[in-house]
Order: sequence, then C-alpha cells, then structure tokens
Amino acid sequence: MTVARNLLGTGLSGLAAQAIVGVTSGALTATGTVQGDAYVMSSDMNVFTTVASGTGAILPTGANCDRYTVVNSGANALLVYPPVGGTVGGLSANTGYSVGATGSATFTSQDGTNYASVGGNTTLAVAATTLSASGAVALSPANANVVISPTGTGVVTMAPATAGTLNNVSLGVTTPLAVKATTLTATTLFNLTGIEDSLTAAVGGTQAGALALSATKSVHRVTTVASAADSVSLPAAVAGAVQFVMNSAAANSMQIFGAATETINDVASATGVAIPAGKSAWFVCVSTGKWYMTLSA
Repeated sequence: MTVARNLLGTGLSGLAAQAIVGVTSGALTATGTVQGDAYVMSSDMNVFTTVASGTGAILPTGANCDRYTVVNSGANALLVYPPVGGTVGGLSANTGYSVGATGSATFTSQDGTNYASVGGNTTLAVAATTLSASGAVALSPANANVVISPTGTGVVTMAPATAGTLNNVSLGVTTPLAVKATTLTATTLFNLTGIEDSLTAAVGGTQAGALALSATKSVHRVTTVASAADSVSLPAAVAGAVQFVMNSAAANSMQIFGAATETINDVASATGVAIPAGKSAWFVCVSTGKWYMTLSA
C-alpha cells in the first residue's frame, strides 16, 4: 500500500509523494440533474457530503489507467457521469452510475473517456434461474416502487417456510385473482370488487335479450325495471364466484338468468328466477355452471 510517509522516508519530496498518493477534496456538493451540469471532479479522491436527489458529478477526461475514488456521504444516491461520449461501469454512453448514500466506488480509465467501476450500486441485468441469499434481503427504496413483472406465462410465487406478513400490497388491481387459503381474516370491512349502479333491465324477459351483468364487477344494482319480468343475466359461473344483485325498482319483479346453459338453483337456464321489486339476492357458484341464490327477506 502506498503511504505518503513511507515515500517521504525514501527521500522523495513532499510534492512527489503527494502526486503518487493522490489529492483528496472533501465536503463537496453534487450539482445538476444531467451530465452537462454535474459537478466536475478534479481530485483523486472526491468526498461528497451534500447530495440532493438526482444530482451528480462528472469524471474528468484522463489518460489510460487514471483512477478516481468517489465517496458519497450524502443522503441520496450520487450519479457519477463519464466524460461526454464515454461510458462508466458498462452502462450506455453518457449514463450516470449510481453510488448509493454512504457508499463509495473507484473508477479506472480504460482509454481516457471510458471508465471501469468497482463498488457503488447501479441497475444490473441479471440472468439466472435461481438467486440464493445467504442472509436477509431488503428492498427499501425511498419514495420509489419495487416492481416484479414477469411477462408471458411467468408467475410470481411467494412461499415462505414459516408464516410472515405482507402489508400495503394491492392484489388483482388489473385482473381479478383466484385466491386459495385455509383462513381469510379481515381486519376491516370486507369489500367485494367493483360495483355497477343505475342499471336498466332489458325489456322482453328472455335470456337471449337480457342485460349482461359485468364479469368484472361483483355488486350490481338495477334501478329500472320498466315492465314485469324484464331481465338481466349473470356472468359465467366459475366455482367459488360470488355475485350480489339488487332490484331497486319501485314496482316490477325482475327475471335473472344464468349465462348460456348455466342454471340458478337448478332451474333450467332459459327459465331463470325472479327477484321481486325491492329485493336483493346473493349468488354463489359451488361448481362450474351452477349458481345458487339466497333471496333477501
């Protein structure tokens, strides 16, 4: 290891020893938000103590094997840019390399404008079928999202050996999910997904002409039944599905059908069942193609 006092002990001058060991600049402030207005580094070691979000520093154009160390003692990640037209850490041209808060990195010039890096942290593309951690793994970006989004037929599986917790997570936001569990405990009111309101039953009272209730909603409120037996039809009966339908019309009974050949309370599909005015009904599918209805009092 090169130490200034050891060099001085050999008879080298102080300036020569300093040139070999390198110069340190401390208490630096990162600037700008892009490569063009980032802080221009000139010392061998650069210690940043003030790093606002998105700010950075730029490496100088140098000679082959020039080496610079960057220490980030600030509160946010520091973006270290290559000289204009160059690269750093294998990233694309002119892209900043992220040195995390309280982290450090060493940059070695390969040809004056392109730099190799050791340390810091940046976004990496990892190709692996299995990643094993030897300890706890924490993903905790400040005010940012963690996204796991396999494409095609990829799935995300979480299967801990022991029970744990999963907080502040939205499941099935875009596509309804089929959830299998031995116990589901709600700490607040249980909410069915999606509501459609102010519906008008189709005139005619037939299955073919019935208003199709939304397959992406679980609660349906019909407010207009212009004539007796005007009709609606349920979404496809998938085992475990639950639907709640209200007939809020003032006077007329409403006829409700299953889809295609599906049945309600084992009544033939084309016959359907009635929901009187002012009544509501729960529909539960216990096996595919079969709805069972419980009518309100």
